[in-house]
Amino acid sequence: MQKEILTELEDLRDETEFIINNEEIVESKHVENYLRSLERIRYNIFNKIKLREKYEVNEQDKINYLNNRYKATVENDILKIYIPEVIPKYKNINNYAYKNIMLNVMEKTKEYKDLFNNQLVFVFIKVVENQKNIDIDNKFIKPIVDRTCIIKSNSR
Repeated sequence: MQKEILTELEDLRDETEFIINNEEIVESKHVENYLRSLERIRYNIFNKIKLREKYEVNEQDKINYLNNRYKATVENDILKIYIPEVIPKYKNINNYAYKNIMLNVMEKTKEYKDLFNNQLVFVFIKVVENQKNIDIDNKFIKPIVDRTCIIKSNSR
C-alpha cells in the first residue's frame, strides 16, 4: 500500500514540475486539469491511509488529517453533523472534494441510520463560512440529508 501512495505522490510531483517548468505554455486548462488531478490524488491517498490505519496502525500512530475532524453526535434527539470543509456549490458536485465530503458524512452517520424513522423531522442547516453575501441556495446540501439514510419515509 505504501508503494501505491508513493506512486500517487510521484505522479503529482511530475504534474507539478510540468506546471512550474513550463509557465510559458501553461494555460488555464492545464491548471484546471492539474487541480482536478491533485484532488483525485489527494482523495486516493486519504482512502489508502484510511484503509491502512483501519487494519495496520496503532491508535497513537494514526495520522490526524481533515477527514478525522468530521463528527456526528446526538443530543436531546438532535443529530448534529460537523463538516470541517466548505461544501461546494451545486455546479461543482462532480469532483473528488464533494465525493470525499459525502463519504465522510456517510461514515460518521452510519450508526444513526434510520434514527428518525417515519417521524416528523425538522432539518436545520447552519453553514459557517468566512464569505460575505453567501447564497446558501447554491450549496449542494440536500444529498447529505438523503444519502445518510437518517431520515426514512414511508415512500422508501
